[in-house]
Amino acid sequence: MLRLPDAVPLSELVRLLAGRLVRGPEGLRIDRLATLESADGSSIAFLSSRSYRDRARVTSAGVVVTSPEMADAVPAHAAPNFRAAKRAAVPWWETTASR
Repeated sequence: MLRLPDAVPLSELVRLLAGRLVRGPEGLRIDRLATLESADGSSIAFLSSRSYRDRARVTSAGVVVTSPEMADAVPAHAAPNFRAAKRAAVPWWETTASR
C-alpha cells in the first residue's frame, strides 16, 4: 500500500489520469494506492487482468481503475474510472507520495 501525504479528491485523480468517472462521488478523497485485496474506502486500485475479476467484485476500494470491458466486475460502491492508464497513475502517485 502506498500512502499519500494528503488525500486527493477523486475528481482531481480523474482529471490527472484523463479518465472518465462512471459513478461515485467526485468529492471522495483518495489517500492510498492499494491492491484490490488490501484496499479500503479511501483507496484506488487497478483491475487490468480478467484473472482478478473475482477479487474486484469483493474489493472495498473507493475507486477501481479499469477498462469498459471489465466494468461489470467493479462493485456498486467503487466508482469505476475508465481510460486511466496504470502506467500514468503509478509514476504520478510515487512522485506525490514521496513529498
